[in-house]
Amino acid sequence: MLDIRSCTNLVSLAPQSSWIVLSLNSTFVQLGFASGADFGGITVGNFSITAVTWISATSAMLAAIIAILSSPFPLSKYPMYLLLK
Repeated sequence: MLDIRSCTNLVSLAPQSSWIVLSLNSTFVQLGFASGADFGGITVGNFSITAVTWISATSAMLAAIIAILSSPFPLSKYPMYLLLK
């Protein structure tokens, strides 16, 4: 889940309360797993198992677009940015 670089980065943001930062990060990772399973169960219950594939692909594409647009690096360096114009 977390490698040593991301833990170090999180701890460097607030070194005096590193245990709170790391526990909150772990909490939100687990919350993401739980909500994903819940959302998948609702999808399968109301639609079909093949709908999970389309919803997952749409969610992954939306997450990639949000990650690219919220990046602190210049967007012109990303080839994907040209598709979003």
